[in-house]
This record gives sequence, C-alpha cells and structure tokens, in this order.
Amino acid sequence: MSNIKSKIGPLLLFVFSFMPLFIWLIVRAGTYSITDFSSLTYSLGQVFALVGTSMFALTLILSTRMKKIEDYFNGLDKMYFYHHLLGALAFILVLFHPLLLVLKFIPSNIQLAAKFLLPGSSWAYNFGIIALFAMIILIILTFFAKIRYQNWKISHKFMGLVFIIACFHIFLVKTDITYYPILKNYMLSLCSLGIISFAYSSFLRPEIGKTYDYLVESVNTEKKSITIITMKPLKEHLKFIAGQFIFIKLISNKISQEQHPFTIASSPREDGSITIAVKSLGDFTSNLKNISKGTAVEIEGPYGRFSYKKHESQPQIWIAGGIGVTPFLSKIGELSKTKRADNKIDLYYCVKNKEEAVFLDELNQNITNLRVIPYYSEQHGRITADKIISLSKPSPLTHIFICGPPVMSESLRKDFKNKGIPKKNIHYEEFNLK
Repeated sequence: MSNIKSKIGPLLLFVFSFMPLFIWLIVRAGTYSITDFSSLTYSLGQVFALVGTSMFALTLILSTRMKKIEDYFNGLDKMYFYHHLLGALAFILVLFHPLLLVLKFIPSNIQLAAKFLLPGSSWAYNFGIIALFAMIILIILTFFAKIRYQNWKISHKFMGLVFIIACFHIFLVKTDITYYPILKNYMLSLCSLGIISFAYSSFLRPEIGKTYDYLVESVNTEKKSITIITMKPLKEHLKFIAGQFIFIKLISNKISQEQHPFTIASSPREDGSITIAVKSLGDFTSNLKNISKGTAVEIEGPYGRFSYKKHESQPQIWIAGGIGVTPFLSKIGELSKTKRADNKIDLYYCVKNKEEAVFLDELNQNITNLRVIPYYSEQHGRITADKIISLSKPSPLTHIFICGPPVMSESLRKDFKNKGIPKKNIHYEEFNLK
C-alpha cells in the first residue's frame, strides 16, 4: 500500500503540470485552428508558458517540506528530486515561451523581433522580460556557479520573487487566460498556492514551524576528517526512526546559521539525545569542529523514508558509500540492543581504503544474522552489482538499501535493475538535497 501511495505524488505533479494544456485544448476546440507557421509558434508559446508556470508553482509547493506531502513521494529526498526536475523543465519551457512568440517576426522583421525581447512602455510585457532575465541569472548561479551554500540559499529564495513578477505578466497581458475564465481560474489558483508556499517557506516556517531545542553535548574530531556531534534536548525531544534525517541550525557566531540537512547516526535513545557524523566537505562542515559544548541547536524533522523496518522479515543488503554509512549506523545501533536481526543482512561498507573505514568498529557489533563486509576500492575496484550478487546471492525477496555518493548510487541501482532485481526492492537515500 505504501508503495502505491508513493506513486501518487509524481502522478499528481504530472496532472497539475499539464492540466492547463488540457483546459486550453478544450476551450479552444472548434474556435481556433493552426493554419500557418505564425499561428503554430504562437500556440506553442502560449502552451509552454502555461505548463512552465504551472511547474514553477509546483516547485514552490514542494519546497515547503510538508510531511503530509512527503508521504506521497516516499521521502523528502525524493520530493526534492521532483522539485529540481520540475524547476529545470519550467525554466526550459518559460525560456522558449518568448522565443516562440518572436519567431513569427523572423525573418521578415528582425528589428521588431529584437524589440520584442527588450523593455518597452507596457509594464505587462516588462514584467515578463524582467522575470525571464532574472530567472536566467538565478539558474546560472544555481547550476554553474560555485557559491557558498548560504549564498546559494539566498539566491534560491529569489526564485519566489521571480515567480511573483512572472505572475504579474501572466495576468496583466492579454492572452487566452484573459478570455477563458476556467483557464484563468485554474492558473490563478495554482499560482496563488505557489506564492503562499513561497511565503510560508521563506518567512513563516522559520517562525512558526515545528522545531526542537537542543544543546551540543560533545564534539568529537578524533576520526579522520569526520566531526561527530552529540546533542541533548532541552525539553521535548525529537522522535525518529533509524535511517531518517534532520535539518539543524547552530546558534553560534563561530559558524553560519542557515539550516543544513544531516542523517541521524544514532539510534533512538531514551534521553532523546541525537548524534550526527559529518565529513568535512565545505566551509560549513569544516567549521563544525570549532563548535563548543553547550551551543544551542534548533532541529527540524525528522524526514525521509529510508527505513529497513518495513521489510525486516525479508533478507536485506545494505550498501554504504563513505559518509553514507550514517543511516546504517543508526540502524545497527538499534539492532545492537537485542544483538540480533530477525532477517539476514549483508552490509557493504565501501570506502577508498582501510584508513577511510573510520566506523568499522561501530559496525562490528557481533549482531546475529548481520554480516559486515568492508569493501576497499583501491584493492577491489569500483563496487558493482555483480560483485555484490556473487557474495550475497540475493533471493527474489531480498531488499537492497543504498546510501552514498550520487554516482555510486545511480550506477548500482541501474546495475541491479539490469540483473533482474525488482525496482520496488531497491531503496535509496538521495545524498545531496541542494
């Protein structure tokens, strides 16, 4: 049932994205025909704008992190995947919207075509031009420029402002939205939801969203390039399932204070304390070692559906790539309480060499039915589905859990599917939410 539920979210995204196209085809039926190149490009320009704007609005809705929405995507990481995908598609469609409209002037009137893309006396059109060029700049910053995470987050928030400007253009310029109420009402409703979602994510969630107050209890930097931070609750503690992740905000002048996502490395404890293990990969993660005991922390979450418990009666294969071992540390911490797994589990701990296997002792807890297999790429080459299948010999009932760098995860998922492992038996956590 949960597998079916997780397919509803992507299906609804498709429906809501292309609903304006269906409405447009219905309301224009019998009243409009494409007779020449000019009418073709104009129609495509209209459709691209409608669908692109709908996708843009949906990306803002997905950015709210609402847990009720997360349920229909099998985790926030999957929800963010569709957020990024829709954002890219929206940009392409919105970009082609003015280009298609201007094609009707080419090659007969190049001068008029050039003026079409420049600001003029009509603010209805100027809003569209401003939104277009602002979006281009922000997309370049998002995908091509190397900027600090906090600056990236600020630039990302401007996307909401770009959307609002685009909405002024959409509803002020005279198009099919003006003349067909059902189309106008649909776009108005979806755009309004997008603007409300942007306002909630940018201004309301930081103020009224559910967070938990914690204090840093200890900071351990003994492991190579890894900082281990344990936090204890001040009052109410966060309840989570092994394998989930959280967003944390450290209240300290020693580090930037934007939220960052981290997988919980500890299992649920009676005192409510939480441990995260962070590899130094950038300015923020490198500075975590400087955090002092007693530093205040705001925690939001938990998120994610990367849980072995849904299939704990079936045999499992866990594959951890580098710091992607953290959700498995949480799971093993839980199993260590009984020293037994009810099902057969093989855990592959994939790192460059033995020196990189800094959590090997924590993984080797002498748990019955759990086999820990260190895998060193310097000795054995890249981990593949063939190597795992030859060692673990999965059955049709085996469920596979993967957490690691995107390249490793994508490669293994593709390999396992090619080897006949059902897609529903392959579970993974997106390694990067940016």
